[in-house]
Amino acid sequence: MRFLILFLSGILTAMTLVIPEISLIAWISVVPFIYIVCTSKKSYLNGLIWSLGYYGVLYYWFVYLYPLDFAGLDDFQSLIVIIVAWVGMAGMQSLEHAFAPLIFKILNKKFNYLTPVIFASAWVIIEWFQTLFWTGVPWGRLAVSQYRMLPALQSASLFGSLFVSFLIILVNGFFAMILLKILTREKTQIYAFIAVGIFCVNFIFGLVALNIHKDTGDPVRVALIQGNIASGDKWADDSLGYSVNKYITLTEQAYIEHRPSIVLWPETVIPTVILRSSSLNKIVDLAQSIDAIIIVGTYNEDENDNLYNSLITFFPDGTVGREAPYYKRHLVPFGEYLPMPDFFKTFIPALAELNVFDNDIAPGVETAVTDTIWGKIGYLICFDSIYETLTVDSVREGAELMALSTNDSWYKDSAAVYQHNGHSVLRAVENGRSVDSSMGFTPLEGLGMGTRSGDIDPAVISFIMEKEGVTAKDVEGVLNKKSGVLGLSGVSSDFRDLEAAKNSGNERAAVALEVFFYKVAKSIGEYAAALNGADAVVFTAGIGENSPLVRREVCKYLTFLGVEIDEGKNSVKGAELELTTPESKMKVLVVPTNEELVIARDTLEMVRGGK
Repeated sequence: MRFLILFLSGILTAMTLVIPEISLIAWISVVPFIYIVCTSKKSYLNGLIWSLGYYGVLYYWFVYLYPLDFAGLDDFQSLIVIIVAWVGMAGMQSLEHAFAPLIFKILNKKFNYLTPVIFASAWVIIEWFQTLFWTGVPWGRLAVSQYRMLPALQSASLFGSLFVSFLIILVNGFFAMILLKILTREKTQIYAFIAVGIFCVNFIFGLVALNIHKDTGDPVRVALIQGNIASGDKWADDSLGYSVNKYITLTEQAYIEHRPSIVLWPETVIPTVILRSSSLNKIVDLAQSIDAIIIVGTYNEDENDNLYNSLITFFPDGTVGREAPYYKRHLVPFGEYLPMPDFFKTFIPALAELNVFDNDIAPGVETAVTDTIWGKIGYLICFDSIYETLTVDSVREGAELMALSTNDSWYKDSAAVYQHNGHSVLRAVENGRSVDSSMGFTPLEGLGMGTRSGDIDPAVISFIMEKEGVTAKDVEGVLNKKSGVLGLSGVSSDFRDLEAAKNSGNERAAVALEVFFYKVAKSIGEYAAALNGADAVVFTAGIGENSPLVRREVCKYLTFLGVEIDEGKNSVKGAELELTTPESKMKVLVVPTNEELVIARDTLEMVRGGK
């Protein structure tokens, strides 16, 4: 009976990854496992039975690969290989995961408030270990079960998705302690309170995190093109022309209907080395004709004839990212390379035949972050997305938008497609960053803007309410929509209009601009003090890139920092350059950017997340 309960507990937990609508069950489904581990001696065996139930169900989607005719296998051979792969993957991961209760038993000396913490710690040690070797594969990370319940997932932005797994097991652990204490007739209320409290605090944090984030500006349009060409058909000898023409047609249709700025095609949609293919010029012409960046999944070779699963970026100006293509960094075992080749070729030759190519695909090592007019784009291909360190590396290299290209048609409409997507959601949440900005709780804080007031004395609000007989909502509307340089000048919120009005002798426009210059310089001084000095001042976005007047007048206030700008360089608009003279003690830079990139990134993540 004990083994049956363990096995069923593993199955029930796995079902939360197969059916994300029941994700809440994951917070209690491990309770029987923890209870049995705590009350019996055979910890490794208990862990193995539970894990076989968990991973056996998790990898059920191997059956959707049948038949493996693309690998030259007949129906019977396909059946044998799929059974071996299913049982083998579930078995290998079970053998590893069974060490979690063994580690727990070694570390836990008595049952108290630390018991759930120790069990959760042992659990995430094994989940982390699974990222290190090909036998592990972090596909079954427990946090993936929560990818549809976004409030429960937001704590990954603090400490990563392993922390979410830790919290799930921690809550299960405190519920298990209730059963343990019932046996000893001890009080159990405190354990229930802690379990419910951890869940609620995590959930409330997620709700707050999701609701305080407000998008501003117009989003960049991103088109995700899916031709729905089956994997078997894609690899047919005569498929290349058909695939290229279909994706070109769909991209042109997306352009007509949505005018995208970035277009993403799937992994290996061009199943050949595109840079020497006759299709190359078609895609170059397409990018120019729709005036958009097109990211294409294909193959590429280096000077040593190593073959790579790649992403090639085509730019609207007709250039192609030949010099810095992205190469998939984490390859799929048995699909793109053969681990332990001597062993498998000798003892399980059928598995050795699964590789699409005669030789292994080579792994990439670089992030290949690409600078574009929409900001820096980082890349992931398929399996890359389940390893969090790869996304972290790209973000550290400056990536502001992650483009994930994948081909999950192998799995048809099984849970594998949704589990893979769940990892993408984890990567998005994990890499959210908190930045000290001139905006605070709302865009009203900090600098005055086109129509927003910026910092004001809080007493002004109550004064206006009393003086004018208006509500707080009315005052908020004025501060957001009728203040800033528009309110000061009475002319416009557009700085081009203000400069023209100033040059025509409009005193209010001149005052509005002078206040803005002063406030910007004051803000720079505050940050210089907070940072205990600075290496450079950067002007960016619409005003910073295109207004020599703003740059010159602000820099006049910065002589105390040793700033000295070159007026000739300062006259340039919309280009990346250094404004300062060689004698300047601090650099002043103009760096083009695009504020809507955040919207583009969120849009892509939401589309990728099925929203």
